[in-house]
Amino acid sequence: MVTYKKKAKIKIERINVYHNYFKRSGIYRFIGINFIKLVITTLILATIFFFVEKYLIDFNSIFDYLFKNLNSTIIFLVFFISEIFLGLLPPDLFIAWTNSCYSPWVGVSILAFSSYFASYFSYKIGTYIRSIPKVNRIIEKKYEKNYVLVKKFGGLVIVFAALFPLPYSPVILISGILKFPLKTLMLLAIFRIIRFYIFATFIFWGLNSQI
Repeated sequence: MVTYKKKAKIKIERINVYHNYFKRSGIYRFIGINFIKLVITTLILATIFFFVEKYLIDFNSIFDYLFKNLNSTIIFLVFFISEIFLGLLPPDLFIAWTNSCYSPWVGVSILAFSSYFASYFSYKIGTYIRSIPKVNRIIEKKYEKNYVLVKKFGGLVIVFAALFPLPYSPVILISGILKFPLKTLMLLAIFRIIRFYIFATFIFWGLNSQI
């Protein structure tokens, strides 16, 4: 009969095995570097928006003009397409734009869930590219570093790409090429939604601060 102490010992040994593997593979370093990048990027972004808004450009007026003169549906559609095809446009500009919407947090929610569902289409494009060797080689060469990361760390890279300054759409595309499990990917992609709310909090602070 396996005693409580023996079970605890087995669990500790298993944890040590994972710890040693993570240490050798560089996961701890990878997490640390990207966490620092996230903090620095978020603070810099909020600071830039704050000072530029306060002393140089009235972003609220610009975005208000765009909101009144451009169809918001088209803007959301452009963002959705961008998120599918390698994230060609920076999402933070769209987040800043939603600050001038009638309901900014509804706008952020639309962006967040658009990015989430775009993950599915990026993944499917990746699975299709897998069957085209020439295109596959081009993507692999262009995003060689991301290929290595996805192969080495799998789902962890998807989480970090969703949250941190890693190219999210290319990572999802590569996951499709490498046949990463779709259900797991869509579960991990929820962190992409969280990322939009975190960045929106700081960007809105930078745009609306009266300090």
